[in-house]
Amino acid sequence: MTLKFKVELIQEPDGGYIAHVPALPGCHTQGDSFDEVIENVKDAIQLYMDVLSEESTISPTNSQSQIVEVSI
Repeated sequence: MTLKFKVELIQEPDGGYIAHVPALPGCHTQGDSFDEVIENVKDAIQLYMDVLSEESTISPTNSQSQIVEVSI
């Protein structure tokens, strides 16, 4: 299963980025570079989905990958 999520990025004045996934309340991360924050947000989304799976909200037998759409 492939899921797409809109990711909002905020570039910090002192460097680095903060990423927030509006569709997943509480799902956010940061990174020192654009590439790092994108990798970190993919990991954060996967962890979020794993928690949902553990709570039986999503079947744990489904393999999942994400495509992240970024608005900057």
